[in-house]
This record gives sequence, structure tokens and C-alpha cells, in this order.
Amino acid sequence: KISHKMVQPTLKSNLEIIIPIGNISNGDTKTRLSSNLNNIQRKNLTVWLLNHVVNIAYNGLSQLNMNPNITILSNTYPKSRFDYISHIYSMKNQIHIQCLGNSLNDSLQQYIGLSHNVNKLILPADLGMITIDDIVNCIKKSGDFKTPVIAKATKDNGTNGLLLPLGNDFIFKFGENSFDSHRKILNKYKMINSLGFNNDIDDYSDLLKLIRNNNNIQKIIDIEKKVVIPTNKFEHIGNGINTNCKCHILDLPNDIKLRESKNLIYNNKSIDISIN
Repeated sequence: KISHKMVQPTLKSNLEIIIPIGNISNGDTKTRLSSNLNNIQRKNLTVWLLNHVVNIAYNGLSQLNMNPNITILSNTYPKSRFDYISHIYSMKNQIHIQCLGNSLNDSLQQYIGLSHNVNKLILPADLGMITIDDIVNCIKKSGDFKTPVIAKATKDNGTNGLLLPLGNDFIFKFGENSFDSHRKILNKYKMINSLGFNNDIDDYSDLLKLIRNNNNIQKIIDIEKKVVIPTNKFEHIGNGINTNCKCHILDLPNDIKLRESKNLIYNNKSIDISIN
């Protein structure tokens, strides 16, 4: 049994969890699944995965009595595109959102330059099997943020988690074989291995594994002609959203309508984005 008392909310244990994600609104997402799922299905899967990682991050930090400081880091949105992420995490949700750069590594490099005074845990947005205990174990391994911690993506030797203690300069190389590149940059580090950390959702075999792990995913796949987004409420988080679009006054494109969802794919209320 894991003890959740090993990290005290001291200044030294200040942590921000950063969740990078590509632009959901701009073109396709999860393109390696395009032969198995259509664009709407892939958007719904991407939204579910992001929501899962955010909830796990929030609950993991809460169990450690740490300030739930979470930032979703997206690429820059063209103003003409519908901002799914801001609608998912509306003003009352109080999740930080930053839109920077044109790629995952570019966004991270820019953002880390804006945030020097905090330890950072970077979690990909598609860790569909990550658990609260995974978050707790990762933080514990750092030894009160003295040592970097890294997780390997089993399939492509990528990086599926990276804890950087305060003051670590870093060049991000996320992508295939980034695990070896990141280890060389870190020099000194600890590894964390688990089903949740080692497996992201990239291709169809990953999706089948996720469905076996959580049969509610099939409900996501079965949705037609609309993107379903959760309306979570997170307490005591930050100062709200910082994006190009303020979602409470966002004008919707003519082919998109919002309404409260009757789907039970989330444990809480959700909104349907119907696309005509």
C-alpha cells in the first residue's frame, strides 16, 4: 500500500504538472488511427485522454496535499479555429492554459523559459492508463525533487513522463527515441516504470489495450457527428485560463452548436459539440 504522506507542501516541494497537447481544433488528431476511426471519433478519444490525464494529475497532487498547479500547454491556435480546449476547461474550471509555439518541443521550450521558479512534471496528454499511484510514485522517486525522473514509452522509445527539479536547464526532444536523448541530457536520473507510464495511445493496438483496461472507451468510439466535452469543476487551482480566446464570449462557427449532453461517458456533466 502506498503512503500518501511522504511529500509535505513545503516551498521545496512546489510542483507544476505540464500537459502538452497538439491543437485539437486544427485538422486531424491521432492520425495513426485514421484507418480505424474517423476524425470525430479521434477528436472524442483525444478529449477523453486529455481529461483523464488532467483528472489523474489533479487527484494525485491533492492526495499529496500539494497545490494542484496544472497547465495545459497547447500550440498556438489560429483565431479562425474552434478552441476545444478552452471549452473543456472553461473559466470555472481554473485550469491554466497556455498556447505557445508551433510544435510540442517548441511550446515546451518557450514555456519553460517563462517558469523558472517551480519543479516541473511533464505528462503527455494521451496516457490513457495512468493512475493516481503513478503520479505519487513518480514524485516519491524524485526524493523531494532532488533527482530528475523519466518514464519510457515502451513502443517507440519515446518519453512518457519527465520530472525536472527546479533549476534544471533542458532541451526538449520529445518524439520517437527521445528517451535516449533525454537520458543523455539528464545524466543523473531515476526511471519509473508502470502500465500507465509506459503505454501511450498511439496506434490501434494501443487503443485495443486501452479498451481492455477500460471498457467505457467503447462509448467514446460509438459517438457520431459530435464531439463530447466534459464540464469539470476543479477547486483551488490557479488563476484561470490564459488563451487567445476567452471561451465565455467565444463566437461559435456556423456549423457548430453546443448543448448539454445526455451521454454518460464521463462521471460528470458534459457538452455536445454538434457539427452539422
